[in-house]
Parts: sequence; C-alpha cells; structure tokens
Amino acid sequence: MKTIYSRITTMNGSIEGLEAAGVAVYDSMGQLRNVGDILDDLGNNWGNLNSEQQQNLSLQLAGRFQLSRFLTLMQQYSEAQNATGAALNSHNSALNENERYLDSH
Repeated sequence: MKTIYSRITTMNGSIEGLEAAGVAVYDSMGQLRNVGDILDDLGNNWGNLNSEQQQNLSLQLAGRFQLSRFLTLMQQYSEAQNATGAALNSHNSALNENERYLDSH
C-alpha cells in the first residue's frame, strides 16, 4: 500500500487518470486530499468504470508489481472497508476489556 499511496500523489499520470475517473485529487483550495479519501472515492466509483478503464487506471496507480493486489482491493473495496472497521472496533474492544480487568484488581 505504501507504493500505491506514493504513486497516487506523485505521478502525473495517476493524478490525470483519477481525475478522468471522476475522483478529485486536490480539494477546492488546491491542496492534496488525504489518500484514504481519494481511495474511498475511487472505490465508490469503481463499478462505474469499464474493465479497460479499471485495468489502465490500476496499472497507473499500482504499477506492474502491485497490480493484482490493487485490482483485488478495488473489486472488494466494501469488504476491505468492513474489515478495517471491524479491526478498529475489536482493538477498542480489547482495550476496554483490559481496562475493566485492571480496574477489578
């Protein structure tokens, strides 16, 4: 993901490809948007792109070595978001459980 994040924000072709896909890379003040927000927008718009657009944009954003990982991420973006949310919630749950345990002794 580090490679993909870097390519999204530093390569002109990536920025152009995202904008052509309807994803804003810069905010209204001309500042670079958070890459997570950019990926969220792309993930939400992924199904509106045809397979050729998906392949070309994926290659531009991820490069050849990360292509299959990126395609999988985009094709299953809602599941990735759900898994991330579950991981964050379970971390908080474990912290709360540990705090209760420590308070009981």
